[in-house]
Amino acid sequence: MHLIFANPAGWFALLGIPALVIIHLLQRQSRRIEISTMFLLEKQEVESRAGRRIERWRSSRLFWLQVAAVVLISWLLSEPRWIESGTLQRVALVLDSSLAMEAFRPQIERGVASDTATLERGASRTEWLLLESDNTRPPLYHGEDRSALLDALNNWHANLGPHDPAPVLRAARVSVGDPGLVFFVTYHPPPNGPLPVAAQPLAYGHPLDNVGISASGVEEEGTKTVWRVLVCNYSDKPQKRAWWIESGSQKSPAQTLELKPGETLPLQAEFPPNTDRMVFALEPDEFTLDDRAALVLHEPKKLSVAFRGPDDFTPYIKPIAGLINNIAPVDAGAAPDILFDIGGNLGNTPPNLARVHFGDESEYAASDDVHTHPAPVKHPLMDALNWSGLLFHPLPPPPSRLGDTTLLWDGVKPLVTLNEEPGHGPTLSFNFDPRHSNATHLPAFVLLINRFAEMVRQRKAAFERENFPSGESLSLVLPPDAKDVKLEAPAMGAAAGAAPSITNLPLATAGLTRAPSPPGFFTIKVGDKPWLVGASQFPDPRESDFRDAKEIPLEAHAQTMREEAHSYPDSLTPLWLLALLGVLLATWHETARPVK
Repeated sequence: MHLIFANPAGWFALLGIPALVIIHLLQRQSRRIEISTMFLLEKQEVESRAGRRIERWRSSRLFWLQVAAVVLISWLLSEPRWIESGTLQRVALVLDSSLAMEAFRPQIERGVASDTATLERGASRTEWLLLESDNTRPPLYHGEDRSALLDALNNWHANLGPHDPAPVLRAARVSVGDPGLVFFVTYHPPPNGPLPVAAQPLAYGHPLDNVGISASGVEEEGTKTVWRVLVCNYSDKPQKRAWWIESGSQKSPAQTLELKPGETLPLQAEFPPNTDRMVFALEPDEFTLDDRAALVLHEPKKLSVAFRGPDDFTPYIKPIAGLINNIAPVDAGAAPDILFDIGGNLGNTPPNLARVHFGDESEYAASDDVHTHPAPVKHPLMDALNWSGLLFHPLPPPPSRLGDTTLLWDGVKPLVTLNEEPGHGPTLSFNFDPRHSNATHLPAFVLLINRFAEMVRQRKAAFERENFPSGESLSLVLPPDAKDVKLEAPAMGAAAGAAPSITNLPLATAGLTRAPSPPGFFTIKVGDKPWLVGASQFPDPRESDFRDAKEIPLEAHAQTMREEAHSYPDSLTPLWLLALLGVLLATWHETARPVK
């Protein structure tokens, strides 16, 4: 059981004590007295000239009675209450995992420390639950030690772009129950109105005039490799910033950008020679995470291809396969990543091999029928592809297999099928002969084969170099014999060029690894061999706009109601009122005494 004050502002009444001291230090104004003797006039004249002035301290019963009255009034105005023993409240804090939170770390740490101290006094025991709105991460803290809660907060760093906190807020509500408290710690008002559960936002932000990099990338233009960057002024005032390029130990001369309110400027130039990485840097401001864009040259996993079929098939399909990014003919005696074949028994595809299979019209009785307008189904490989112009000769449908998904229908017959039977390689089969159709003139045909190849590439265990938005899944595929997997990435708050921190990745969850925060270069190694070299970039320009950032304080009225639910008023309040009345009567009696 402990004491709280429902109205701490009542203690401001104690400021009356310094006022009493000042009053008692001032000499009383001398009174005019008519006397018959003249020898006292000189003394009276001196006192009159002095008027009010500070005298040495004189203790008196009247002063101490007045002090006692002020103390009693302050005690009663502060509304003392006693927290009942054995009361328990559960409080969940959900931290906004948006990277923009890093702009307000000092304010958030101070604000949470102050507000949790206020919340803690609402019951004799408080059970804390600290979560982040990234629902892939475990709780940061669960227990009754507020100092441990604050330590967990101070060691936490945001890592996502815009996202939906609703799943974690619902989980927090379930954890603390209906009587518990749920708070969403953020830096601005919730953008979609009220929170999805009974929760209160606690915001610790304020508007910032920020200039940042809204987008960046590397592209091939003919024989040149070009970097491109968009710089945006996220404020209502004109801004000026210096920028430069860093490549290894080299740094280009700084140049100056002038941006109008809300303006976005594109910049581009040739990628620095003799290197596979560079940094576009802006002059730092209050939010530094979007002031640097790390970029690496794109090198996707290499795919090997082979062709099997009649003499006229390979020249026909090879140009279509040549449109796939970063492919090469398979080495002699090795198995390809993708096999393009035609005719024969479709069968099952061996593991570690993908096939693009076509029907062979020469294996069936000749038909002059021409079918059009096949019907696609909803599937990621078929998204936004238009097949209405396809012309083909129909073939008898192949036998149905386990793992078949029909992507395109010819009436009631499967025309394009994707097979992903467990234990076998994926197969994309076309039930028509491309040599007797207009498929190669159809963008949908080319795009479908490219999408299938990218699906195969994503599942292949091989080295790659790529740029990723911070927080995006890397879809890491490790070799079967992988044992020691490490992530080397910059630590949050580390200076540019500082040595990276090294994190061991558990094999069971390494495939779920995300592009690290803060943005910068990173490497994933299998043993001592680089397996993925990448650059993580600031994920979303919406995170750079702080014009709507503001502070949302803890609701004082709601906190008072919670304290009253777990406490009872001071039972001695009537005694204090009687004491105050007695002090006031004694003060009146003291001032009413005749002056001798």
